[in-house]
Amino acid sequence: MNIVVTGAGGHLGTVITRDLILEGHNVIPVFRKAPTGNTFTFALAGDLSKEALLDKLKQKPDVIVHTAANIPLADSGAEIITENRETDTHVIRYCRDNNVLLVYTSTAYLYALDGGNAGYLTEMAPVRPSGEYYAGKLASEERIREQLPRHIILRLSSPYGPHKRHENVLIKFIRNVLRGDDLVLSGSGQKLQDFIHEDDASYMARQCIAKSAYGTFNCVYGHSVSMIELAEMLRAMVPGTRSHIRFSDREDPSEKLNIRFSNDRLKALGIAPRVSLQDGLRRLIRHFQEQPHETIS
Repeated sequence: MNIVVTGAGGHLGTVITRDLILEGHNVIPVFRKAPTGNTFTFALAGDLSKEALLDKLKQKPDVIVHTAANIPLADSGAEIITENRETDTHVIRYCRDNNVLLVYTSTAYLYALDGGNAGYLTEMAPVRPSGEYYAGKLASEERIREQLPRHIILRLSSPYGPHKRHENVLIKFIRNVLRGDDLVLSGSGQKLQDFIHEDDASYMARQCIAKSAYGTFNCVYGHSVSMIELAEMLRAMVPGTRSHIRFSDREDPSEKLNIRFSNDRLKALGIAPRVSLQDGLRRLIRHFQEQPHETIS
């Protein structure tokens, strides 16, 4: 198939592009800036939020995998939210006008996590996004469902892996363990998080395409881990580390959130994660051991 991947220089876009090529697809990557040493036969580079970049495609693709999005920072939140909305608008419009299947990477953090939802959250659970970024994702989901009969919306939890560009709690903990620095937890350390390996996120997206599995799906690991459990696991995986677990004086209100997501809908289609959290952590530890000076923003 001819498949366009937006955000091809980002975390998931990089992995999905790699895997689609390995499967033999003709992949047209879309970058914000053309990468150095570009080896693609055809690629697009530009700002999807400011121009109809996809109209420059030489032929209509079968699928667009849309991973391009910016995470807002404190001093640029409103601008980033607008850019994301305009980017999604251009991509949705192109897919509508050209009858192209859209695979949209959304987030599982759209659900009402602060009460009212008990147990593992399915795709039918009430949604209540907690910020403008998440509200923007939900608004794009609604436009996709209204305008595109064929679509795949993947609500991702917390993707991780060696292609992650931004530091999160997992990367910070691993680097601390390797350096021998303490792992500092807020509250009682009971905050939950569902981590899905980047290879599984790519695999689940590709399987949905292959099986023509249209609709909205939780693209999650399906088993949450608390921060104190995560810290203990990482310490055990690095024998001889000088790291200790200690607690700050700060409360962690997110400990009250129900961050448990169900992936039963994808499992019913034979699509399930293949990388255990333990194996994924070992891989990431090995990656940082081999590349200790890798820059993460």
